[in-house]
Amino acid sequence: MEERIKKCMRMKRIFDDAAWWFDICVGNITDNSVKLSGEEILECLSELKKIYDNKWYREFRGSKTALGPCPIAMMGGIQSPIFSIVRLGQNLKTLGGVDNLDSELIERLKRLNTFLDASIEVEVGACFVEAGYKVEPYPILPSGKKCDMRVRGENDWIYIEITHLRPSKRDFKLNMEFTDKVHRVIPEEISGIIKFAKPLALQPDKLIDKIAQKIEEEYTRSGLPIKFKNATVKVELRKREKGRGLWVEGLSFFPPKDEGRHLIERALSEYEQLPEEGFGVIIVNPGWLLAPQVGEGMVERLKGLLNPNLHTRVSGIIFSNKRAERSGIIKTVPSVVINPYAKRRCDHDIERLAEALFKYPEWM
Repeated sequence: MEERIKKCMRMKRIFDDAAWWFDICVGNITDNSVKLSGEEILECLSELKKIYDNKWYREFRGSKTALGPCPIAMMGGIQSPIFSIVRLGQNLKTLGGVDNLDSELIERLKRLNTFLDASIEVEVGACFVEAGYKVEPYPILPSGKKCDMRVRGENDWIYIEITHLRPSKRDFKLNMEFTDKVHRVIPEEISGIIKFAKPLALQPDKLIDKIAQKIEEEYTRSGLPIKFKNATVKVELRKREKGRGLWVEGLSFFPPKDEGRHLIERALSEYEQLPEEGFGVIIVNPGWLLAPQVGEGMVERLKGLLNPNLHTRVSGIIFSNKRAERSGIIKTVPSVVINPYAKRRCDHDIERLAEALFKYPEWM
């Protein structure tokens, strides 16, 4: 670890004409999750090099104190970074290459606080191209606004706006506090999953304290591994050898009842980015949409919030989770909501777009 830190400190001062920082950090890619040939991988990386060159790396690493943000973590996430990084390069290539893409999009891909949303837009567009659709990013509407893209459907263009729902600050804080409690109970590195099976709408703090106490009791009694489940939670923990560590699923996005309504209303507010006349689709990417029962609940709630006077330009909504798929190990099934109040319907096209989001990338 000490040598890695020294290497990172030296690389913060890397020269523009030195070897590419990515090659120094990663070396030869042999990740089995990247089911592409060596030549195909190099083509993907060559697109990334046009954006993330050594000059960018030096400025990015110098934007914070100490070691600065890690570009690999930003571009690839934590669980399977090589998969996500190569896929990003492939997506850029699929959409026509960096040189032909919108300059504002490229700038968003460079910044830590805008990278994730921009990369999901690139991912969604690439999925549609791979499915055989013609895609045009950022079309200008008669109103002067831009939506994220338009896709040529069976009979006309379909205008698409992509939105990203995040857990509330309260929810994020709850998750972090719970994870910290588990790590205090088990001081050594652990691997495994804690999966909540139903919403923690009432007194979640007391309930997670009880679960942390149960984990401590099991650890005190027999150490690792720990395995138990009840109506609320399933716990499987073991000593970490390699790969990912502790994964908490389901606790996120289980705040009080009204907060779920607030997030759905935020997603529906994107209707203003769609044309008043035409087919319009909102694609929602919530990071918490993992458990099927959560998705089903949100779809039912969404149906009740569609307004016949307000949302007429929304032909339908697709719940996808391309954020979670960046792990390279999770494949999620999109959910579709058809709006009965839409001025123009394109039900079959919406179903096909959802199928494309599920099918691609084929090498996942």
